[in-house]
Amino acid sequence: MTFRHAKPWGKGDNFFFIDVNNPDNYNRGGNLYMEWGPRLSMGKIFKDQPIQFGIIKDFYLVGELNHVHNPHVVKTIPLYGISVDLDIPGFSMFKLNMVKRDDPHLKGKSEQMSMIWNYPFKLFGNSFSFEGFMDIVSNEGATPASLHTQPQLVWKPMQKLNVGIEYQYWSNKNGRKGFTESVLQGMVRWNF
Repeated sequence: MTFRHAKPWGKGDNFFFIDVNNPDNYNRGGNLYMEWGPRLSMGKIFKDQPIQFGIIKDFYLVGELNHVHNPHVVKTIPLYGISVDLDIPGFSMFKLNMVKRDDPHLKGKSEQMSMIWNYPFKLFGNSFSFEGFMDIVSNEGATPASLHTQPQLVWKPMQKLNVGIEYQYWSNKNGRKGFTESVLQGMVRWNF
């Protein structure tokens, strides 16, 4: 189960989500994962309007906290860097984040590039979207590099109710070398 929240505000935007997996069998496969990522618009702070040129809609300073809690790993990781919103034809949203990660349990720092997208479309009079994210993380200390992506194909029969499928791929999940998750999942989403 995932709870997520996204909201713009006068000088930027705010996003967080909480994933809960197998809470009834925590010791064998349970996992709690949370992210909070506020962004500050450089254009709105210094010019009271977005900084736009070419396909760039605005520049942001981004901070993020990632927290994972399961039988194998318990930690909170701060991230910081820059983000841009891109104006790509057909996409209602395309964000690119480039951040530094600083896991307090590991030596050194790593880099992460994240892409977040939403491509709405109509098919036979029905509303759909192709949406999702991809995180590419370099190695940090003894932790290997990883790739985590979760593209979704979503049908929107009602404004509040969405159904679809998602494919989750996560290599070296939570920094565990060789632990790769690859699964096709059904999804039902209720929009508040």
